[in-house]
Amino acid sequence: MLKYYTQSGSFGEYRESIECNDIIKHTILNGIKVPHSTSLPVIRKKNGEYCLAAFAFFFSKEDLDINKIDRPIRWCEADIVMGDITARYDSEKTDFSDASYYQKYDITPDEKKHDTSREYYVKAFDYLDYTRKEIIERGGYTKDVYNKYLYMILKNIPESYRRFYTDLSV
Repeated sequence: MLKYYTQSGSFGEYRESIECNDIIKHTILNGIKVPHSTSLPVIRKKNGEYCLAAFAFFFSKEDLDINKIDRPIRWCEADIVMGDITARYDSEKTDFSDASYYQKYDITPDEKKHDTSREYYVKAFDYLDYTRKEIIERGGYTKDVYNKYLYMILKNIPESYRRFYTDLSV
């Protein structure tokens, strides 16, 4: 747990972003056991309040064989402080993107080698931690720092799927 001070000067604790990611990843489908993957969390603003948000997408062996998957059809919002999921959505009922449901999205990896080491993602999550702490303490954030987080995580996402991160994000 990390510590923070609110705008009013009171003291509190919050979970590191890497822990929030684990919570979201393991609870986004509320226990449903199907082949899926979960996005890394992004910052979202809803009704003037910031939260974390992530999406899940399902896939089959055939999808992976052809490197094409459907768009995300589940997504969630999570508490900015502790990372606990506060709302789950079915994209067909409450959508976050205007992307088509009638096509598959190419997930062929880039030819360039990207850094997928634990150290790389620890650094990315440090940027997200900084952004979250700013939101918690000041009610706003430094866009440059958050953009560094987005840049780092999107480098390792196939181009056709990047839009879902940016559509879900602030």
